[in-house]
Amino acid sequence: QRSAQAVLFTAWSLLTLREAETLARCAVFHGGFTLAAAQSIASATLAELEACCRKSLLQQSSAAPAVDPGAGRYRMHELVRQFAAVQLARQNAVAQQTYDRHATYYTNLVASWQPAEEAERRFCAAVQADLSNVETAWAWALAADQIAQLLPAVEGLVEFYEMVGNFHAAAAHLQRSIAMVRDKIAAVQVAQPSTSVGRADNIGRGNDLMLAQSRQRLLAALLVQLGYVNSIGLAQQAETTAAATEALALAEGLNDTIQIVRSYHLLSAVAYAES
Repeated sequence: QRSAQAVLFTAWSLLTLREAETLARCAVFHGGFTLAAAQSIASATLAELEACCRKSLLQQSSAAPAVDPGAGRYRMHELVRQFAAVQLARQNAVAQQTYDRHATYYTNLVASWQPAEEAERRFCAAVQADLSNVETAWAWALAADQIAQLLPAVEGLVEFYEMVGNFHAAAAHLQRSIAMVRDKIAAVQVAQPSTSVGRADNIGRGNDLMLAQSRQRLLAALLVQLGYVNSIGLAQQAETTAAATEALALAEGLNDTIQIVRSYHLLSAVAYAES
């Protein structure tokens, strides 16, 4: 282990400042990445990535350099990624920005699902190649309350798992997400308004209320999709009823018409399945 660390320190010292910054940001990727992702998330250039490849800190796979030097995917050995992650963590603001960009990029990928057949094939291939990045981005977005990023992506994530026929993975992913959102909701104790409330207090409580409603909206969407997976994929009608009933109560409280309709649709599917 000490020998490996020594080799990494030596290799890192051979990087330019800009190359070192780029490689540190690339530590956010899991399972490889494309040039487009590195450009968007790590502000990387093709020249910087090629330099890191020449210095054996990155590998490029499935590429045709003579035709397109940026084609294919870049991969980083796990020891190199861990070392680079330590360097990134030393720059807290840069690390936060990079992980936020990573979450935005891959939740947007999942949200790009469209029902057209050709679009679905492209979508499935893109998510399959970057599933580790998608799952990492999802976890970060959940922890950071990036609900505006997650809401449009919930359906696409489930559609992907349906395309690859892995309903058990979909259910497990949704259940983890639901548990995390529930924990966040349970941890918040809304203060009762006092007789004398300043403007700043009102603004703060208004923001807290908006966040609470956003979390409930996300929870309702996750429960609806879990109900769909339980009903269509796993034939678990009792679990579907429980998820749909909870989602319906949340959606009615939020006046969320779409989730109200979807909840009733799930309940009608259960009724049909049970004759």
